[in-house]
Amino acid sequence: MGCQNVIRHPTSTKPSKRMMKMQDKANHKKVRIEHLAAHIDAERDDAGHSAAVLTLASWIQEEWGHSFLEATFEELVSELEERTTRRRIPETFVALEGDRPVGTASIVTHDMSTRSELSPWLSAVYVPPEFRNRGIGSKLVRRAMQEAEILGVKRLYLFTPDRMRFYTRLGWNILEQTRYHGEDVVIMSYEIEAPSEIW
Repeated sequence: MGCQNVIRHPTSTKPSKRMMKMQDKANHKKVRIEHLAAHIDAERDDAGHSAAVLTLASWIQEEWGHSFLEATFEELVSELEERTTRRRIPETFVALEGDRPVGTASIVTHDMSTRSELSPWLSAVYVPPEFRNRGIGSKLVRRAMQEAEILGVKRLYLFTPDRMRFYTRLGWNILEQTRYHGEDVVIMSYEIEAPSEIW
């Protein structure tokens, strides 16, 4: 299909798709990935919980509370607070646009109660709907993969009911299909290459 020149009314304020894509790319460059540990000493509620932890916990509860999540909200908050570490598992990352959280991902020791022999796992990769399709999820996953390599992990696992193509594009391979909590899921793995020796 050939390109067409479109004449827009000079008073139109609706941005073109091209402009929106350019804006998304610009915003994507502004998004940074940091350890959750860097944000636990900021604003806290009356119970002493970090605002960042509460935000991430509410996202995870809303997305997976009806299916795979095996913890209450309070237990989830406690788990996230335990992941406020650096350079050791478990740890959680948060995507930030300015000071606003726009996504999260974690590396945990175990994520499927039925597959305890597999470890560690990429877990709870989440971007709120209003921030999707901007590359934030990919950026989070790549950061977690990089961290796993730094930690000396040889193979990282995840499970997903419906995002196989997304992870395949990032270099993950399908390990097996199974049932978990009554749903069909795919377990995937990412092989981490050993650093090349310098002669």
